[in-house]
Amino acid sequence: MQSVLLPLNTPLSKAHPHNAYQLSILACKEETRTWIYMNYIHLVAEAKNENHPIAFFLPDNSGYNWNCVTPWFEYNVLTRDFISECRWDFSTIVKKAIFNNNYIYLYINEKYIPGTYWHSKGIDYSHSLLLHGYNELTNEVSFLIYDASRALSVRSIPMNEMEKAFYDNQYRCERYENQIYLLKLREQLGYKLGFDLKYMIEQLVTYRDEKPVVFNVLDRHTDDRYRYGLAVYDSMINYMDMICHGLVTNAREGIIIPMHLLMEHKHIMVERLKFLAEHYTHLEVSSFIEEFEYLKKSFESLRNNALKFELTGNPVIISKLIGCMAELKENERSSLTKLINFLESNYTESE
Repeated sequence: MQSVLLPLNTPLSKAHPHNAYQLSILACKEETRTWIYMNYIHLVAEAKNENHPIAFFLPDNSGYNWNCVTPWFEYNVLTRDFISECRWDFSTIVKKAIFNNNYIYLYINEKYIPGTYWHSKGIDYSHSLLLHGYNELTNEVSFLIYDASRALSVRSIPMNEMEKAFYDNQYRCERYENQIYLLKLREQLGYKLGFDLKYMIEQLVTYRDEKPVVFNVLDRHTDDRYRYGLAVYDSMINYMDMICHGLVTNAREGIIIPMHLLMEHKHIMVERLKFLAEHYTHLEVSSFIEEFEYLKKSFESLRNNALKFELTGNPVIISKLIGCMAELKENERSSLTKLINFLESNYTESE
């Protein structure tokens, strides 16, 4: 009997599942740091989407920003409809994929997944998870998912229960959720993705200056309105102002998770600067590390206060958060400007 549990490690971001799952895999391979630190810089906010006001800006080639793909993955994509039309067996696909070192990213109905929030409520809810293990002896699949307290955890359930969760699921966005990704971390000898300091500097400028980045025609769709870079802070401030006026009530999705993402954004910046110190020894970045550590701790404090608001409903907390957000935005702009000027003045083409 065969049993496989593909490795996962602690991700640099847990705010949104597609980032968390991707980074959990990438964290198993040190060489992937170059891609992570050249990316995970720019942020985007959908002005009309109050459920997810802030996300890392990492669109795929179709313009979809909630994908888990990266140059470090070899991947294949199937749809649930295609699997059904071909009458392929779900369990066989899962077993063969995992036994061939493929992680599986897919959407399921969380009502069937014990330990999750929607299972505890008995309510249908389409959400993603990452399959990474299978045990032939017990016929169970192992997967990474958010539990009822929204902590990432590894769980196992019988294959037939996972199959039920996969097929008995009403998609909220069928175009993107009706897909199953088979992801394999690149293993080819000699595959390297070098670190481009100039590109990283350009990304920092784009983020600081709130520049829109157009990858394809979908980004120009007239129904969509976005804020980019530091401008996403304004989305947070607008949302909190709406809470103060009783226009919206979802503090978890609208404040707490975005605050957590902003904290992680600064944490990744700190790790990025440590990476620079490690590989570009002539760059003295310790003072910048301290500045972004301060920003990280500040957002951690704001997130904790947002949690207090969720418990108490005290509007005074929101008013204070709005003031702090505006101040931190300008503090970060100042820190970024100093960092960009320093890097540009010390950059040479040989790097």
